[in-house]
Amino acid sequence: MSHHSSGPRQKPKNRKPPKQQPGQDRNAAAGLASGAVPPPPCNSDNPQNPSDNGAPWYRKWDGGWKRVLEIGGLLVGVTYVALTYGLWQNSGASLDVLKREFSESQRPRIVVVKLETMSFETKMAAEPEVGEPLTVNIQYKNTGKTPAYHLRVRRHVLFGPHVHDFRPDILVNPQIPDETTLDPDLPDAVVTTATSVKDPYAEITGVIDPRDLLPWDGSKPVVAFGIFLYSDEAGTNYCTPFIYDYLVDPPTWAAMDQFLDEYKEQKHSAEELCPSGYSR
Repeated sequence: MSHHSSGPRQKPKNRKPPKQQPGQDRNAAAGLASGAVPPPPCNSDNPQNPSDNGAPWYRKWDGGWKRVLEIGGLLVGVTYVALTYGLWQNSGASLDVLKREFSESQRPRIVVVKLETMSFETKMAAEPEVGEPLTVNIQYKNTGKTPAYHLRVRRHVLFGPHVHDFRPDILVNPQIPDETTLDPDLPDAVVTTATSVKDPYAEITGVIDPRDLLPWDGSKPVVAFGIFLYSDEAGTNYCTPFIYDYLVDPPTWAAMDQFLDEYKEQKHSAEELCPSGYSR
């Protein structure tokens, strides 16, 4: 048996449906009604965003592989320019080195072969004697590859206290036209003679006045020194200096790079002998 409420029955109120917002798409409303989830915006940080989730870094960039290729091409271009510039510099430096080495290998080169004391009277090889001028034969050759042009030789012998008369400019006297040409690798050495004189600064000539000779008094050191000035075919000037010290026991001439003036306590080097503008 059914029971009914004793109160009066109320009529349901009329409910109006929600109004559609302006611009709202009906399909979107239908999608919501069907339970579909709308996609998040492109720049959303939502981990459910399918456009960013798990995508490589190069795809997240605007431009993707195009940007990667542009940067890679720029790096390759910079590297190529740097390598090309380095190779250009190295090739220029290498070419200069090759030129110098070739010029050095083909240049004339005057060297002293031997020094030998001789008697001023007999002109024969002999040991120095007190009371006679010191006379030294200096043998030299051109051991280079090309002729030595405009060859000039300056040589002197000093001994004892006269060593302090050493001065490099006594070797250069441009007024004397004794220039010659010496070919390379001649079978015999060329000989020039140095004799002790009173005034080594006097004009050098091929003939020495006997009154200008300076006899040896037995004092030491005994030093023979000089230079060879010459040039190659290209006009490059060269200087070969030499300094030799005479040793009594055993009698021999020893080449030196420098010698000591004991009277002035001053050292003189072979470098001092060459005038400026000449290569060794």
